Amino acid sequence: MEEHARDQQEFLDHELNPRLEEAKAGKRRVYFVDAAHFVFNTYLCSLWCKVRLWIPAASGRQRFNVLGAYDAISREMISITNTESVNTETMCDLVQLIERTNRRRKRIPITLVLDNARYQRNSWVMQVAEEILSNLVFWDFGQAAACWIPSTNFLPSRSSVIC
Repeated sequence: MEEHARDQQEFLDHELNPRLEEAKAGKRRVYFVDAAHFVFNTYLCSLWCKVRLWIPAASGRQRFNVLGAYDAISREMISITNTESVNTETMCDLVQLIERTNRRRKRIPITLVLDNARYQRNSWVMQVAEEILSNLVFWDFGQAAACWIPSTNFLPSRSSVIC
Protein backbone atom coordinates (compact mmCIF):
# COMPACT_ATOMS: atom_id res chain seq x y z
CA MET A 1 0.00 0.00 0.00
CA GLU A 2 2.80 2.42 0.86
CA GLU A 3 4.52 1.60 -2.43
CA HIS A 4 1.39 2.55 -4.38
CA ALA A 5 1.01 5.78 -2.41
CA ARG A 6 4.64 6.63 -3.18
CA ASP A 7 4.15 5.82 -6.89
CA GLN A 8 1.04 7.99 -6.98
CA GLN A 9 2.77 10.91 -5.32
CA GLU A 10 5.71 10.59 -7.70
CA PHE A 11 3.33 10.47 -10.66
CA LEU A 12 1.47 13.56 -9.46
CA ASP A 13 4.66 15.51 -8.65
CA HIS A 14 6.66 14.63 -11.76
CA GLU A 15 4.12 13.87 -14.48
CA LEU A 16 0.59 15.21 -14.03
CA ASN A 17 1.00 18.37 -11.94
CA PRO A 18 3.73 19.89 -14.15
CA ARG A 19 1.46 19.45 -17.18
CA LEU A 20 -1.48 20.95 -15.31
CA GLU A 21 0.72 23.93 -14.37
CA GLU A 22 1.66 24.34 -18.04
CA ALA A 23 -2.04 24.21 -18.89
CA LYS A 24 -2.82 26.91 -16.31
CA ALA A 25 -0.10 29.06 -17.91
CA GLY A 26 -1.67 28.54 -21.37
CA LYS A 27 1.25 26.48 -22.69
CA ARG A 28 -0.57 23.12 -22.94
CA ARG A 29 -4.03 21.62 -23.00
CA VAL A 30 -4.83 18.71 -20.68
CA TYR A 31 -7.88 16.58 -21.46
CA PHE A 32 -9.24 13.76 -19.30
CA VAL A 33 -10.76 11.14 -21.63
CA ASP A 34 -13.34 8.52 -20.74
CA ALA A 35 -16.52 6.91 -22.01
CA ALA A 36 -19.97 6.56 -20.49
CA HIS A 37 -22.58 4.06 -21.68
CA PHE A 38 -26.17 5.00 -20.88
CA VAL A 39 -28.74 2.19 -21.13
CA PHE A 40 -32.12 2.81 -22.76
CA ASN A 41 -34.40 1.34 -20.14
CA THR A 42 -36.81 2.20 -17.40
CA TYR A 43 -35.56 1.62 -13.87
CA LEU A 44 -38.30 1.60 -11.29
CA CYS A 45 -37.44 0.45 -7.83
CA SER A 46 -41.04 -0.26 -6.86
CA LEU A 47 -44.47 1.06 -7.63
CA TRP A 48 -47.66 0.25 -5.75
CA CYS A 49 -50.99 0.64 -7.46
CA LYS A 50 -54.50 -0.82 -7.30
CA VAL A 51 -54.49 -1.93 -10.91
CA ARG A 52 -51.61 -3.77 -12.55
CA LEU A 53 -49.76 -1.33 -14.77
CA TRP A 54 -47.28 -2.21 -17.50
CA ILE A 55 -44.71 0.40 -18.36
CA PRO A 56 -43.29 -0.01 -21.86
CA ALA A 57 -39.53 0.08 -21.92
CA ALA A 58 -36.63 -0.84 -24.14
CA SER A 59 -34.96 -4.21 -23.77
CA GLY A 60 -31.95 -2.66 -22.06
CA ARG A 61 -29.60 -3.78 -24.81
CA GLN A 62 -29.57 -0.43 -26.57
CA ARG A 63 -27.07 2.10 -25.28
CA PHE A 64 -26.26 5.73 -25.81
CA ASN A 65 -22.46 5.96 -25.77
CA VAL A 66 -20.53 9.12 -25.01
CA LEU A 67 -16.76 9.28 -25.53
CA GLY A 68 -15.58 12.58 -24.17
CA ALA A 69 -12.50 14.67 -23.50
CA TYR A 70 -12.80 17.17 -20.64
CA ASP A 71 -10.37 20.11 -20.59
CA ALA A 72 -8.97 20.37 -17.07
CA ILE A 73 -8.55 24.15 -17.19
CA SER A 74 -11.24 25.61 -19.47
CA ARG A 75 -13.75 22.89 -18.42
CA GLU A 76 -14.72 22.49 -22.06
CA MET A 77 -16.12 19.11 -23.13
CA ILE A 78 -15.40 17.63 -26.55
CA SER A 79 -17.45 14.50 -27.20
CA ILE A 80 -18.58 11.96 -29.73
CA THR A 81 -21.84 10.08 -29.25
CA ASN A 82 -23.38 7.04 -30.89
CA THR A 83 -25.72 4.14 -30.27
CA GLU A 84 -23.44 1.40 -31.62
CA SER A 85 -20.29 1.09 -29.49
CA VAL A 86 -17.16 2.88 -28.35
CA ASN A 87 -14.19 1.33 -30.10
CA THR A 88 -10.84 2.14 -31.69
CA GLU A 89 -12.48 3.95 -34.60
CA THR A 90 -14.50 6.12 -32.21
CA MET A 91 -11.34 6.92 -30.24
CA CYS A 92 -9.52 7.90 -33.46
CA ASP A 93 -12.47 10.14 -34.34
CA LEU A 94 -12.17 11.82 -30.93
CA VAL A 95 -8.41 12.38 -31.35
CA GLN A 96 -9.10 13.96 -34.76
CA LEU A 97 -11.86 16.13 -33.29
CA ILE A 98 -9.50 17.31 -30.52
CA GLU A 99 -6.90 18.13 -33.18
CA ARG A 100 -9.43 20.13 -35.27
CA THR A 101 -10.53 22.00 -32.15
CA ASN A 102 -6.91 22.74 -31.26
CA ARG A 103 -6.12 23.84 -34.85
CA ARG A 104 -8.70 26.66 -34.58
CA ARG A 105 -6.84 28.00 -31.54
CA LYS A 106 -3.20 28.65 -30.80
CA ARG A 107 -1.40 25.34 -31.47
CA ILE A 108 0.06 24.09 -28.21
CA PRO A 109 0.94 20.60 -26.92
CA ILE A 110 -1.93 18.39 -25.80
CA THR A 111 -1.99 15.82 -23.00
CA LEU A 112 -4.70 13.17 -22.96
CA VAL A 113 -5.26 11.43 -19.62
CA LEU A 114 -6.63 7.96 -20.35
CA ASP A 115 -7.66 4.86 -18.49
CA ASN A 116 -6.58 1.41 -19.66
CA ALA A 117 -9.46 0.67 -22.05
CA ARG A 118 -8.32 -1.43 -25.02
CA TYR A 119 -9.88 0.91 -27.57
CA GLN A 120 -7.70 3.75 -26.21
CA ARG A 121 -4.43 1.84 -25.96
CA ASN A 122 -3.73 0.21 -29.29
CA SER A 123 -1.45 0.77 -32.27
CA TRP A 124 -4.13 2.26 -34.54
CA VAL A 125 -4.98 5.03 -32.05
CA MET A 126 -1.27 5.62 -31.44
CA GLN A 127 -0.63 5.87 -35.20
CA VAL A 128 -3.47 8.34 -35.77
CA ALA A 129 -2.33 10.41 -32.79
CA GLU A 130 1.26 10.38 -34.03
CA GLU A 131 0.26 11.41 -37.57
CA ILE A 132 -1.98 14.34 -36.65
CA LEU A 133 -0.64 15.37 -33.26
CA SER A 134 3.09 14.83 -32.95
CA ASN A 135 3.01 16.51 -29.52
CA LEU A 136 0.42 14.23 -27.96
CA VAL A 137 1.15 12.54 -24.61
CA PHE A 138 -0.85 9.53 -23.38
CA TRP A 139 -0.94 8.74 -19.67
CA ASP A 140 -2.01 5.25 -18.70
CA PHE A 141 -4.07 5.02 -15.50
CA GLY A 142 -4.81 1.37 -15.68
CA GLN A 143 -3.64 -1.17 -13.15
CA ALA A 144 -6.38 -2.11 -10.70
CA ALA A 145 -3.76 -3.01 -8.10
CA ALA A 146 -2.86 0.66 -7.68
CA CYS A 147 -4.52 2.64 -4.89
CA TRP A 148 -7.23 5.18 -5.41
CA ILE A 149 -6.25 8.84 -5.09
CA PRO A 150 -9.24 10.44 -3.31
CA SER A 151 -8.58 13.96 -4.58
CA THR A 152 -8.40 12.98 -8.25
CA ASN A 153 -10.05 9.54 -8.55
CA PHE A 154 -7.19 8.25 -10.72
CA LEU A 155 -5.38 4.93 -10.76
CA PRO A 156 -1.87 5.83 -11.98
CA SER A 157 0.57 3.12 -12.90
CA ARG A 158 2.84 3.86 -15.86
CA SER A 159 3.15 6.23 -18.77
CA SER A 160 4.16 6.17 -22.40
CA VAL A 161 4.94 9.18 -24.53
CA ILE A 162 4.42 9.86 -28.22
CA CYS A 163 6.61 12.68 -29.51
